[in-house]
Amino acid sequence: MDEFWRFGDNTSYSVNFRPDIRVFPFFNVFAIFGAGSSTTKIILNEPVSFESTVAQRIQTSGFGLMGAFGIGTVWTSIDANRTWNKPELLDEPVLVRGLSIRFGKTFSFHQHPKRNIAFWAGARRVKIEASTIGQIRPGDALPPDVWERKDELVANYDA
Repeated sequence: MDEFWRFGDNTSYSVNFRPDIRVFPFFNVFAIFGAGSSTTKIILNEPVSFESTVAQRIQTSGFGLMGAFGIGTVWTSIDANRTWNKPELLDEPVLVRGLSIRFGKTFSFHQHPKRNIAFWAGARRVKIEASTIGQIRPGDALPPDVWERKDELVANYDA
């Protein structure tokens, strides 16, 4: 049995600009500005077959803080940010909160002491706060040919 409905391909693009100010050598404050687009394909299989594609532009703005410190060649950084992402088809922006932490070690080259390479690992947590309020009548959302096909299916089923 096919799924009742599913989300097909989703393609998203985003460009961000992040100006920052170093308040102290270990503390940074930044802003986030961005723009992008998203396209999602929605497929309904029952009671009628139907496909729809939703495409929209998205604007982003927000701010964040980053702290970093190290001892010798070992270092860590913590980054926390909050953005408001406004898809054009939603009434209200979507709040996104992010928190990431990174640990690393820097290795210097003995023959070139001004050059180095760092290896690091980290984790990120993102919380997206979104809700949808409102309603759309099926007659407004589905094209007329979908309703005609449904009527044909019901007539053939009853026969």
